[in-house]
Amino acid sequence: MATLVLFYSATGNTRKAATALAGALGAELCEITCSAYAKGFWGPFRKAYDVLAGRNPPVEIPEMADQVWEMIVLGSPVWGARPAPPIRSYLQRDGRHYARLAMFVTASGTSPKYPPGRAIEEMMILSRLPPQHTCIFTEAQINGPDFTAAITACADKMQPGL
Repeated sequence: MATLVLFYSATGNTRKAATALAGALGAELCEITCSAYAKGFWGPFRKAYDVLAGRNPPVEIPEMADQVWEMIVLGSPVWGARPAPPIRSYLQRDGRHYARLAMFVTASGTSPKYPPGRAIEEMMILSRLPPQHTCIFTEAQINGPDFTAAITACADKMQPGL
């Protein structure tokens, strides 16, 4: 099956989860970037403003993301209970290049006030295609001893026919 794990990562946690999922799924790996958030004085302010204002920044999406895929696994960090704005930018693009969709988010923690599930709900609305499966990985999980088991469990549910 032609699967692409497409993600945006700011701190490396989402990249680590995406890389592990791609390995478990035998998928290609592709990273969305956002030069507006490049390191520098204004980058962090732009990120915060875009999250709070619901703005979608311009993003750089590698050409391989525009190929036709049987499934795309889309990954995003959670910022203020929302997906990272570069993921919103991707989801609001014209055209769909996948038959099936799965999603995961990474979060520094979980909070009743800012639950990471809200980010997945927003991604589902923007995608206009219900995901086959979703996963939430916390920073503690990503850096903990049970990370491989969590990735395997998530990847097993994303496999076709399960």
